Amino acid sequence: MRTIVANAELPDAPGEHELARVLGLELDDTYTLLRGLTLPRATDVIDAVLVGPFGVLVMALFEYEGCYACDGDSWFHSPDDGQSWRTSIENPIKQALYDHIQVKAHLDHAGLRDVPLEQAVVFPSANTRVVSRDPAAPLLDLDQLQQHVRQLRDQTYLSATQVAGVVRALGPGVVAQPAPSTTRPAPPVRRAANSLGLWGVALVLLVCGNLAICLGFVLVWLWRNPL
Repeated sequence: MRTIVANAELPDAPGEHELARVLGLELDDTYTLLRGLTLPRATDVIDAVLVGPFGVLVMALFEYEGCYACDGDSWFHSPDDGQSWRTSIENPIKQALYDHIQVKAHLDHAGLRDVPLEQAVVFPSANTRVVSRDPAAPLLDLDQLQQHVRQLRDQTYLSATQVAGVVRALGPGVVAQPAPSTTRPAPPVRRAANSLGLWGVALVLLVCGNLAICLGFVLVWLWRNPL
């Protein structure tokens, strides 16, 4: 598996190295892991994005240890091992959903609208315990992630060329360009011809105006001097 550190200025988190190690055990060089990804229109750093023939997997890493609970897209923390619960400031579920939206928008802008895309929350630490009910995104420890990746290996939706295109679109230093428009461009404005046309119309109006004045004088003279 190829690994690209998208932003070398960000400090490496221990979980990122463990994530790369686990994925590297299962995947060959047809897969690319992008770490610390920053997209042009996104406000947060995306922890990790895996790109391969299956499509794209956006991962939010949750490295806090302790006891947590998830209900839909709500996230709770228990400071006393499940005796009481409070809303957690850190919410990896919402982070994963937000990252998914940002990657989707970026790929759409690059003309890659048909790329399969999914998201997950990954727990690199064995000391993170989570109970969940209808989570809005998959919750995976490293063992579960390894099993999930094995399933992804059996899915092929993108060719090697398409995978390379997605990596280029998401990779560091690459700004996605809009897909080329199929709308026929408007013809160039012919300013000289238009200017001549306007002058011609003005000249015709001027001549017509002078003729009208002359005709008016003739009619007045005839009225005053009947034949």
